[in-house]
Amino acid sequence: MKNDEWFRNRAKELYHEEGEIEVDNDARVSSGDDDGAYVAAWVWVPSVKEKPSHRLGPNSDPAGRKEGREMPRPVRGELHK
Repeated sequence: MKNDEWFRNRAKELYHEEGEIEVDNDARVSSGDDDGAYVAAWVWVPSVKEKPSHRLGPNSDPAGRKEGREMPRPVRGELHK
């Protein structure tokens, strides 16, 4: 069985981009019934209206972040159990 540390490290591997998407070493992990977990992360939100510089902007293809991997689809309210 995978523990919280494993999921944090995996989230860093898949999504970490310094200054834009960051996962703390003690980030909250919410395991689900499926084979996976939600991991809390920090995201940078600019105070002025500008186009995001990262690859997960509004016109991007999130599945393209890591070739051959899809981003999980969040379930509304799952982190707030």
